[in-house]
Amino acid sequence: KKSGRPTKEPFDPQREIPEDVHRAAVDAAFANGNIGSYDDYLERLKEAYGLHNVKLSYNKAVKVATFLGNKQMVIKEGKNYILNPECHYWVQLYFIAGAYILE
Repeated sequence: KKSGRPTKEPFDPQREIPEDVHRAAVDAAFANGNIGSYDDYLERLKEAYGLHNVKLSYNKAVKVATFLGNKQMVIKEGKNYILNPECHYWVQLYFIAGAYILE
């Protein structure tokens, strides 16, 4: 048996933050358009997720930024970060009466 504090799982934005919070926070972060630098991007993420009661440290903001990039929700063009209008992660599928319905 280990003594001391139990080890904590590493932060996982996909598992620990609901999709609707990601969607709302990303929309809020990009409300004023594209973001011109990585530092500004992280600051906007921290502010936007904070509006939804998700407190992000610098390290957690980096993990969220990586998650958003991996899911193609946010894409980098040159030095700018832009909200991907064609992001398929936002599309929700519902299985109703044997058919998938897009919402």
